[in-house]
Amino acid sequence: MGKFICKIVSVSHYGDLTDMVLENKEMASESKKGQFLHIACGGDTFLRRPISICDADAENGTTRIIFQTRGHGTEILAAKKTGEELDVLGPLGHGFESPAEGKVLLVGGGIGTFPLLMAAKELGSRAVVAIGYRTKDLMYPQLISDFEAAGAKVCIATDDGSYGTKGNVVTVFDNLIAEGENFSAVMTCGPMVMMKFVAKASEKYNIPCQVSLEERMGCGIGTCLCCVADIKEHEHSDPHHLCVCKDGPVFDAKKVVFE
Repeated sequence: MGKFICKIVSVSHYGDLTDMVLENKEMASESKKGQFLHIACGGDTFLRRPISICDADAENGTTRIIFQTRGHGTEILAAKKTGEELDVLGPLGHGFESPAEGKVLLVGGGIGTFPLLMAAKELGSRAVVAIGYRTKDLMYPQLISDFEAAGAKVCIATDDGSYGTKGNVVTVFDNLIAEGENFSAVMTCGPMVMMKFVAKASEKYNIPCQVSLEERMGCGIGTCLCCVADIKEHEHSDPHHLCVCKDGPVFDAKKVVFE
């Protein structure tokens, strides 16, 4: 982890999404799949905003983030232009861990899909990506193309059936297993209720599952204690609080209290 001044080398927009590439060789070389950056948005904002790392290119010294405009801070961040600089803390947190062998199912819901690209690029043809959207209009075509370019098999589900499989990511999960796919791990990021059911499906199929949690953050380094999650070390142990920023954001799904 470090504090870096990063130059914005590209910015593009798709609806309410901003796709931004930052340049800082040291930060890019330290970034790992599933980690996040804590970014000072500027303007009249005080708290930094946590943004997941989408991808990092150590050779070129760039780190890519994709985020949705959700409030005042991300609105200011989305208005930044190429050539401007950002004050960034990171990379922060503990990310995903890939198994040495076997295929890995990457399950994303909406904006939770962005942090999975770096894992897909590392895994290549070992990656199968299941993405869920409410409707076709909410898809981000460029990201889907990036998953395919990485060598991953991409399966898409929409709630209304406007694209791909009608249903959700668990529907896709079940279909893949029924078709004979075998997975040595599942990695998932998205809405909490989605991850809860992905975790249940993983347990049913006896596949280790890692979930990336999202909570509101203040400091990003485990000091303010505002991003706690209920975690239990063992099935029958009492849950205790851990910081998503410092102890996560990625946790073993069996340890997360979803209720």
